[in-house]
Amino acid sequence: DYLIALGLSEEKKFDESNKLIDSYIKPVPPIDDKCWMKPGCKQVQICRDDPICLKSHLLKSKNFEGLGEKNNSFGEIKTFLLNYEPELGVELDKSEVEKTFRYYENKARDHQNRGEDRFAAYNYFFNVENMFLLKYKKLYLNTLYKDYAIYYEKKVVDTVLNWALKQANEERQNLLSKVNVLGKEKFNLLGKLSSIFGFVSDTRLTKNLKVLGDIKDLSGDSVLGKPGEKDDAIKVIDDYFNLSRPRARPVLYLVELYGYAYYLINKAVITDQYFRKYDAMTDSRKSKILEDFKKAEYELKWIIFADPTYSDAYQLLGWLYQYIDISKAIQLEKYNITEGEKYRNTFDRYFPAKHFEENIELYQQILAFMGDIENKKILSDLNLNLANNYLLLNNFPKSKEHFEKVEYYSKFVNPQIQFENYKQKALFHYNFARTLIYLNNYKKAIKNLDITSDLIYKNEYYSGKFNVGLNQTDLLEFENVFPASYKLTIIHTLIGSSFMELAKYDEAIYHFKKGISLNYGRNYIDNINLYNAISMSYLKKKNHRLSLYYVRKAKNDYNERNSGFRLPGLNFSFWNLILPEKIRIIGDGRFPGAFPPDYHYLLSLGIEIGNYEDLKEYEKVENLYEIRKDFINDHDIEDQTMALKIERFDNLNSGYIKYKEEDFLSAYLTN
Repeated sequence: DYLIALGLSEEKKFDESNKLIDSYIKPVPPIDDKCWMKPGCKQVQICRDDPICLKSHLLKSKNFEGLGEKNNSFGEIKTFLLNYEPELGVELDKSEVEKTFRYYENKARDHQNRGEDRFAAYNYFFNVENMFLLKYKKLYLNTLYKDYAIYYEKKVVDTVLNWALKQANEERQNLLSKVNVLGKEKFNLLGKLSSIFGFVSDTRLTKNLKVLGDIKDLSGDSVLGKPGEKDDAIKVIDDYFNLSRPRARPVLYLVELYGYAYYLINKAVITDQYFRKYDAMTDSRKSKILEDFKKAEYELKWIIFADPTYSDAYQLLGWLYQYIDISKAIQLEKYNITEGEKYRNTFDRYFPAKHFEENIELYQQILAFMGDIENKKILSDLNLNLANNYLLLNNFPKSKEHFEKVEYYSKFVNPQIQFENYKQKALFHYNFARTLIYLNNYKKAIKNLDITSDLIYKNEYYSGKFNVGLNQTDLLEFENVFPASYKLTIIHTLIGSSFMELAKYDEAIYHFKKGISLNYGRNYIDNINLYNAISMSYLKKKNHRLSLYYVRKAKNDYNERNSGFRLPGLNFSFWNLILPEKIRIIGDGRFPGAFPPDYHYLLSLGIEIGNYEDLKEYEKVENLYEIRKDFINDHDIEDQTMALKIERFDNLNSGYIKYKEEDFLSAYLTN
């Protein structure tokens, strides 16, 4: 019968072939996709010890494909995989399995393009389940499974979380539409109420009410999903992992455990950043976030124990440790302390130690296991993480060594896949540039900063600006311009500083002015820093008119603002994911922003003095020496090393000027 059915299929009589097959094989019972996850549940093996049965289902799959019925075709392949036993000697061509993956992925992408993340997620779930069958049946482990298992696991998580974000946003919009009776402009209900109630609960009369907990915990604001609803995206994926993880360990289906850790980390990061952004973080919320991180850590360590060469687990664990340590260092301007200090007890309960050093050992361990493997993408990723960790530890030579390895591996890795996205690529070049600046390699630093600048302009700044449109109530795209402007202000400042070190003052001035234009009205950096840099560049060019013009602007900026130098607390900016604010801007005083505004004002006076010395206007120089001396005394910095050196230098110069003017007695008394 099978041979007759095969002959009919070859004659393209697909329907007749299928009818004949159905007449001699057992009917397929409904496939329970969750059976693998249910204790005691076993799929019915309709083809046990029956190779003809397996061949017939493969033939039915081809017949359905010939009829254009793809769903039925892939259903037959699923039946084959469920019943596959290697000893039966019936093999499935790898390309047939690949077709199923491509089919469901294309369906998922189609749903995503239409904004239907729920249905997209379900199609990715189909591929994840088929991946489990490949692992369970030991099929194509070194090809399909190795290449795509983690990819589809991440796709499931990313799609579900995107669905959950949309659900939560819809809930908030519905709430706002009900309570917003003042006009069309939207406001953040959670942020407003939390700040108001936070103030009220801090008064003397209401302090005793704090036994009830933080009022922010009662806001009911959901960051992800629709808690309590049947279609809650978070419940869907939680249920999936609760059922699927027990099946994973016995067969070392480590991808499932990795996917769960990846889910926990992403969910926690989204929640962490949301509450931090709206100043709605509490001890309770921080505890839940860190608890998810801890669960993820356990899963990743279990994976590494089971397979010491599982590079993705090392990388994800290393990223987790970096995020935690950086979170501790984030400055909370409202409280004038770091996040680690504010939630010290909570952090100590879950992650008491610092992990940068531990990360070094972690990455070195996996690199030692790997050796010089063929897959250079993995080596590139590991060296990138290792370089970032060395940078965070201020070990710049080692950081440079591993950044250069990433650069080297780019020769062997497709540029489309070497970095996860444009942000990771931009961050690589930015951090590499910082390392090079520390090590005085300014030319190469500029090249890397130029690449970073191009990526931010293309992917963030211009797209943010031109997507604003005329809808004034939708400010999301408009707000996205500001973080991009912030990054570009920093980048242009660093490029300008590097050109100054190379004595290329025209190029330096161009980039400093670009920084000022991006900084206009936003004050990411106090403008005195940039004005001084421009003035100093003009002084080096002997253009005293413009140098004095910009030094006056610097002094005016100081007098108008008279505020402490700071880089803004954009805690969700691109750079904060890897570099805390305290160590982000470089220099031991050579670069704009490397020291406080009082010292920048002293620098302004110094540049002004330099101009008038060149112009031989010694009376003005003498007057500026007095102004600088009074400034040092008035600002209580006379005991600072720099101030003492300045005062001593001024005295010597003043004496020298009097000597040149042949006022020998005054010269003697000055020194």
